[in-house]
Amino acid sequence: MKNNPPKLRSQHALKSELVFSIPLCMLTAHIFVVYLQDDNFFKIFFKPGYTPAVVASFFIAFFLILIVKYTTRYLDKKQPWHVNKYQRGWLQFFYGFFLTILIEFGFSSAYFGYYGYHITETEWIDAYALPIALYILLINLYYNSSPPIQIPEVRSVVATEPNEGEESTVAHEPIDDIPNAEYARIVNYAEAKKVVYISISDKSVYAKDLNGQFVLWHNSLTESRAALPDHLFYQVSRSLILHRDIIGRLEVDARNHRLTIVLKEPFNNRIDVPDHNILGCENWWNQKSV
Repeated sequence: MKNNPPKLRSQHALKSELVFSIPLCMLTAHIFVVYLQDDNFFKIFFKPGYTPAVVASFFIAFFLILIVKYTTRYLDKKQPWHVNKYQRGWLQFFYGFFLTILIEFGFSSAYFGYYGYHITETEWIDAYALPIALYILLINLYYNSSPPIQIPEVRSVVATEPNEGEESTVAHEPIDDIPNAEYARIVNYAEAKKVVYISISDKSVYAKDLNGQFVLWHNSLTESRAALPDHLFYQVSRSLILHRDIIGRLEVDARNHRLTIVLKEPFNNRIDVPDHNILGCENWWNQKSV
C-alpha cells in the first residue's frame, strides 16, 4: 500500500461534526431564547417571537463555531502550539476568543436593531455576555484540546562536530534500512508541498514551505538529507536543512572566518554556518543546479 503522508489540516472535519454541532446549536439557541423567561415550557413555544429568535440564535451559534474552527486551523499553520506555546496562546485568545466575542456582539446588535432596539437597551450585556463568553471559550477548548499536527520524534541526528583534522560527518549517503520507495516518497512529497526548510525543535522535526507555512513532516533529518537531491538541499548544521530557492545570498567574513546565509522573504533569517561546514556550503552554493 502506498504510504502517503497525511495532509496538514485540523483534525476536526466540519462534515463529521455536523451531527454534533447542529443539535448543539439548536439546544444553545433554545436555552438563550428562554433564558430569564417567566413563561412555562409549553407557552414559550407558542410565543410570536420564539421561532425567529431561535432561528437567528441558531445561525449565530453555528457561525461562532465556524469562526473558531477556521481561526484555529489558520493559526495551526502560522503558529503551531509546539513552536511557541505562549505566543500561540495569546494569538488564540485574541483571535479565537476576544475577536469572536466582538463579532457576536455585532450579530446581536444587528438582530436587536432589526426590531428597533439598541443592544444597550436590552439585557444582553448584563445577562447574556457571560454565558456567550463561556460558550465561545468551550469551542476554543474543543478545537485546541489536542494538537492537530503530531510530529514524530527524531530517531537520529544527522551530523556531529568533527574532531580536529576530520571532515564533517553530515550524511550524504543512502541509509541501508530505508527502501527506495521511501526515498521516492520523501522527494515527491517535498516537491508537492514545496518544502524548503526542515529543522528540529524540542526533538521533533518540522518543515516549512515557500510561504513560510508549516508542513507535516514524518521523517528524521537523516532520512530527509539522504533522500533529497544534493543540488537543491543542503544540510547547514546538524539541525537544519535548506533549499537553494530560499537562500538570498552568502555573506563571507574572511577576516573572522565566518559564513552567514541570508534567507529570502518570508523567512528573513540570518544563519551562521558552522566552521567545519563553511567550505562545503560554499562549494554547494557555487554549483549550478542540474
